[in-house]
Order: sequence, then structure tokens, then C-alpha cells
Amino acid sequence: MYKDSEVNILKLIEEAPGTVTQRDLARAADLSLGMTNAVIKKLAARSLLVIKRINSRNIRYILTPQGMAEVARRSEALLNRTLSNVSQYRIAVELLVIQLKSEGKAGIELRSESDLDFIVEWACMKHGLNFNPGARDSDIITFSQEELLLCLKNHI
Repeated sequence: MYKDSEVNILKLIEEAPGTVTQRDLARAADLSLGMTNAVIKKLAARSLLVIKRINSRNIRYILTPQGMAEVARRSEALLNRTLSNVSQYRIAVELLVIQLKSEGKAGIELRSESDLDFIVEWACMKHGLNFNPGARDSDIITFSQEELLLCLKNHI
């Protein structure tokens, strides 16, 4: 949680330099004011941001070049993890579709929206299964998002 909070705080300061309050940062990072203060002090100690007192009531937070580089580094790491996860799920969905086709299934229907819709639809098209056909018969297998995720765990 702490690391995500740091990134959220750094990103918000980067997006709204000079206008963001500690209360804004706390809300965006979903932290208490006290915890937000601790994170801000930690980031300042690591030279990722500068705390500049404007007057007795106003403080300005400014990202340092190291802070900007840290946001970029963490954003790139998040993107790489996300792409890796998408790749793993694509392979797992494709293996599931191949398995269902070999079992004689005609299609897959998802009962609710899923973050994996587009991958399931792609795999069905690639391997000749219907996707969300709306027909209720024994050749169509229906999944909720939770059931689909559980089933995919066997293929990851």
C-alpha cells in the first residue's frame, strides 16, 4: 500500500504542481492526513520532492527531477507488469477455448462484463467458437467473471 501511495502522491503533484494540498493528496492516495504527511516527508527525505513553505498556512510541493524519473520508472514497471499479465491471460484464455472446442462446445457466454471480454472474444473468433451467443443450450458454456477467473487459474 505504501509504495502505491507514494506513486499516487508523486503523480498528483506532477499533474497539479503548486496547486495541490495535503488534503487533496490524502484523498487521492486514500490515506489519512497523518499518513500522507509521513509519506510526503519520506519522499522529501529521498529527494523526490521539495516542500516549499509559501506562508504560515500554505505549502507548495514540487517534484524534483529525481521525482519525475521515479514516476516514469514506476509507470513503466506497472505497464510492463500489466502487459505480462495480459499475455498470460491471453494464453490461458486461448488454451481454455481450445479445450472447450475439443469437448464439443459451440460457444462461450459471459454472464457479466469482464475485463477479459476482448481476450475471450478474440480467442473464440480465432478458434471458431461463438462468443456471447445468447442461446441457452448444452453446447454453450456460461461463465460469471469469478468462474472464468477460477477456470483460467488452471491454465496460468
